[in-house]
Amino acid sequence: MKTWLLQHKEPTTSTPSTSRLVLLDAVKILAMIMMMQGHTLDGLVRPTELDIYNLPWSIWHLMRGFTAPVFLTVSGMLFAITLKRNDQGQISKLLAWKRVRWALILMVIGYLMVFPANNIIHLFWVNADGWKMFFQTNILQLNAVTLALVTLTAYKTYSNKTLGIVSFAIAMFITLVTPFVNMSVNWFNFLPEGIAAFLSYAHGSIFPIFPFSSYMFFGVAAGTVLQRVPKEERFSYLKRNSWKVGLALVSIGGALAYGLPFIPLYPPHDFLLSSPATVFLRTAFVFFMISAVAVIYPIFRKQENTVALFGKQSLIIYVVHLVLLFGTPWFPSIGRIYFKSLTLEAGILWAVAVVAATLAFVIIEDYIKNNAVRVARIIRISSAVLLAYALLL
Repeated sequence: MKTWLLQHKEPTTSTPSTSRLVLLDAVKILAMIMMMQGHTLDGLVRPTELDIYNLPWSIWHLMRGFTAPVFLTVSGMLFAITLKRNDQGQISKLLAWKRVRWALILMVIGYLMVFPANNIIHLFWVNADGWKMFFQTNILQLNAVTLALVTLTAYKTYSNKTLGIVSFAIAMFITLVTPFVNMSVNWFNFLPEGIAAFLSYAHGSIFPIFPFSSYMFFGVAAGTVLQRVPKEERFSYLKRNSWKVGLALVSIGGALAYGLPFIPLYPPHDFLLSSPATVFLRTAFVFFMISAVAVIYPIFRKQENTVALFGKQSLIIYVVHLVLLFGTPWFPSIGRIYFKSLTLEAGILWAVAVVAATLAFVIIEDYIKNNAVRVARIIRISSAVLLAYALLL
């Protein structure tokens, strides 16, 4: 019985992919850790002890705004440098379908995590406010739509150079028209709630396509440049040039921040939510962070396999930490039981626990997947059965 359960397969994490740059995985996982502690402290600590309107928590709150841009930009870079084309410059239909299928899975997971009823039958009794909350776009839905769009762009282009040019143009378009999309049109007047929520903050969406999809497209454009650099030189190339890109983007962002208020064409808009200047400044932070991590990278060197694993499983990390923190529509967890009611010290302890438990889950899940294939299959089937039970009964 033990032998049957512990069926092995070839490990997938013994060495990082030769085309994958683990430096970028390190940047991504640091952003994920920032995100996990941010969600935990914000969800558990009393506002009187975590006042985002006063130092030092105002800086902490500002830094939280960089985590999604880091994650999306680096994901775009990794998409580009790991993209494989045939001799005709095409990506295979199988590869494109795998990316789109993953996007669909992310979309389903994103909506399941905010399922508005106890089961499918009870959906008939969900009121308008419940549906409004259900359709609010979070990072999973945003990532799913953007990944599908990036995959379509890659499929319709026939070289990575062209992909980079088109991706940069799309990113610029999204960035520059964001104030108009966010502020000049009430999309909910003529589009279904589930579609309009991807275009507007008005009903509570956190990550609408405008401006957040631009970060992944900027990342794809940067990744196509990096992809043309010999593999053995990519690390030094990033270390040498990322801070320069950051300075250039700060200059552009600063000029836009100063100049846009004097352009009558642009509607009044929220600087942090919709300004093109903010997109450039946040993208600059991404490249500064890449440079900084490149400097301290020797501390990651002995753990490259683990860093690569965490980088590849970053979206799983996102889902697991939210389940640990807030539970699911069918059972609560600490974030709902002690919502904004704990001391700062208790919140910090819980943040450490959530981060540690989430990363441990990824390591254990990877070990089971590689060393006990049948156990992994049983867990997947059992999880699907439990989900079906929750949705139907």
